[in-house]
Amino acid sequence: MHYPPGSRHQYGDAADLPTLDRENLVTAEEYRHGGGVEGKYGEEYVFYKDDLTEVVKQNFIQFSDSSALRVLLHCAYNPDSVFAEWLAVQGSQLLPYTREMLERGISPERENAVAVVAHLLSNNSVNKVHLSKAQEEEEHSQLWQAAENPDMWTRQVAVRYLARVGTLSDLSVLKSVSEDDPGFDERSSTYPVRDAARRAISELRARSQK
Repeated sequence: MHYPPGSRHQYGDAADLPTLDRENLVTAEEYRHGGGVEGKYGEEYVFYKDDLTEVVKQNFIQFSDSSALRVLLHCAYNPDSVFAEWLAVQGSQLLPYTREMLERGISPERENAVAVVAHLLSNNSVNKVHLSKAQEEEEHSQLWQAAENPDMWTRQVAVRYLARVGTLSDLSVLKSVSEDDPGFDERSSTYPVRDAARRAISELRARSQK
């Protein structure tokens, strides 16, 4: 196998923040070109990056470097993974980075940002993190921003997470999406974001009556 130019792929040499930041850029660039790093560089590269991510995570836990948190947010991970949930325990310091990802990130980064914001709101509701009223409003604002993203699948992800963690304050946004979202899936002849918004409205209303 081969690694991207400039990668330091021996585990002991790669255990640092700048390397992970660079590898995240490699992953994003491959995605923009319509491929993935596993297909180009092999499965071993994915394991290498996972190991590197864990090292940077442990360094963050020890030293609480906010710049490391930004890089960790940009890593490739499942939005409902233990790693994503761990990120969301880091609290309000995430918000500038998630907003940046929603504004400029590639599609997987936007979806991860949506998930982390939703996990944050969920953690706040059970007192795992403590957010001010303004910070809660900022989180809802970010989910609304994602629900209006030009990318249809980002909008759909945002609506699905609003169904999980939204409140009655989100109903007006969801109602607008359920009526006006332009996304049309030709394969199923449906408007998937509108459908997701209608389900989200039902879930929020049902939850508010409990």
